[in-house]
Amino acid sequence: FLPGRRARVLRARAELCGWLKEKGLEYLESHANFVMIDVRRDARPLIFALPRRGVAVGRPFPPYTNYLRVSIGTDAEMAKFREVFWSEYQA
Repeated sequence: FLPGRRARVLRARAELCGWLKEKGLEYLESHANFVMIDVRRDARPLIFALPRRGVAVGRPFPPYTNYLRVSIGTDAEMAKFREVFWSEYQA
């Protein structure tokens, strides 16, 4: 079970990080099941807006006020995150 789960998280995390690079967004290099994304502004509005669209992300992490904590989920969850995040991020 664990090797398969670990491989899925590594793949999904790599896909998310690749997508973030394509979008020109920076993030903290991660070796965990989450990524901290630098949204270049106070992350709290995004943290509170995303759940209204069905995407839950991590709480604020002071002093990293410009960072959004995103846990790695299933492929479908990560696709929804990318869609909703990008829409709200550009708003």
